[in-house]
Amino acid sequence: MLGDSDGRDICKILKNAPDTRQIPVIIVSATYGLHTAHEKRCGVDDYISKPFDVNELIDRVRKYAP
Repeated sequence: MLGDSDGRDICKILKNAPDTRQIPVIIVSATYGLHTAHEKRCGVDDYISKPFDVNELIDRVRKYAP
């Protein structure tokens, strides 16, 4: 929980800022169905639902590593 903001809000800020828009954003959430159109509009590159296997997270991060 992020207080008054959620991951989508932070993702929008990052994707709209020139200095951070190229950084891939992977959201990890306990909310099922994070892949809805609403989440995609924020610019998220990928998502993982909790609970998740740590190897899945590593694979996702490697997918976006240069």
